[in-house]
Amino acid sequence: MISVKTICLLAICILTLSQPAVSCAQSFLVKDGQPNAVIVIAEEPSRSTRWAAKELQETIEKISGAMLPVTTEPGDGVAIYVGESSHAKKLGITAKGLEHGAYRMVSGSDWLALIGDDTDFVPIEPWAKNNGGQRTLQALWEQASGLPYGVSNRGMYKNRERMPADIAKEEREYFWTYDERGSYNAVCGFLRSLGVRWYAPGELGEVLPKLASLPLPNIDETTEPDFEIRQFSVRFATSDDETTRWAMRLGIRQAYGLMVAHGMHAMTHPEKLKAEHPDWFALYGDKRDTVTGKRLNHLCYSNEELFTETVKWARAQFDVYDYEAVSIMPPDAYTSICQCELCEGKQIDGMGARGKLSNHVWDYANRVAKEVAKTH
Repeated sequence: MISVKTICLLAICILTLSQPAVSCAQSFLVKDGQPNAVIVIAEEPSRSTRWAAKELQETIEKISGAMLPVTTEPGDGVAIYVGESSHAKKLGITAKGLEHGAYRMVSGSDWLALIGDDTDFVPIEPWAKNNGGQRTLQALWEQASGLPYGVSNRGMYKNRERMPADIAKEEREYFWTYDERGSYNAVCGFLRSLGVRWYAPGELGEVLPKLASLPLPNIDETTEPDFEIRQFSVRFATSDDETTRWAMRLGIRQAYGLMVAHGMHAMTHPEKLKAEHPDWFALYGDKRDTVTGKRLNHLCYSNEELFTETVKWARAQFDVYDYEAVSIMPPDAYTSICQCELCEGKQIDGMGARGKLSNHVWDYANRVAKEVAKTH
């Protein structure tokens, strides 16, 4: 026979056991296929913050069948703060100190924050907005720099792409390769912790677990990249949408302001230079390499006037476009040294086919760098 005391103890135990069940309902992002969280972003979110919220919403729906609303205010259940916002700031969660795509994942009793630097890139004028804009870019560059030499960022517009219609603020809003995507990296890091993998663009390369319930993790982790620059040849405007998104999921970071190759080709590209300064161009046989319309015209790196003007051109890149690195390298396919008297003896055949011009080229680049360093 059960005593009154035993009944009372059982009642207390039942009440005690039932209490965590209420808390437990608050501890799931998705419970048995039903949403129990909202994705909270700032009232004026950056482009990559909107991208991050979209990635999180769509992937969680694929995993669990539950669509989490994207909102600017916390609601019932768990709040998932994506990117900086006034709500995340009240919890002391900001992107301060998270550089170069670093991110933080941190949770509380009823919230999860996925956060990083989401700064929107703002291009510096002048730049061509499309292929046709290249025709007027040269004149705008000459006006800005005061120099008659070639412009270096002719194809910069190829690094941007239209925002998806469902997250765009306006009809023709673009996102850039150069946008910081810290919170997007945080979202992808969280999804990888659930077992998501992206081995290739599109559904074929996507591995998704099937999870009816997603518990709120107990986490406080900061992930910092080993390399500030993480890039390969993906330019958003020239890649299909799946490839662009795949590259973003991998955590690429292509920093603005790094001119990586063939700067001397950019500088000497204008046709008028071939007529006005033929001695800047390499001598092969008895002819200067000044054929009009030729895609690549090679140069005489012993010419002192070319050197002086290259220094001016390099300084203009830093001044006008705020570059971090300027390329002082030959046009592509540079396999034969100029045959003028000034260049005679500067080829080193003992260094092999791929090395024989190295000292000649690097001596020129170093001389330019040392001179530019006097002012920059």
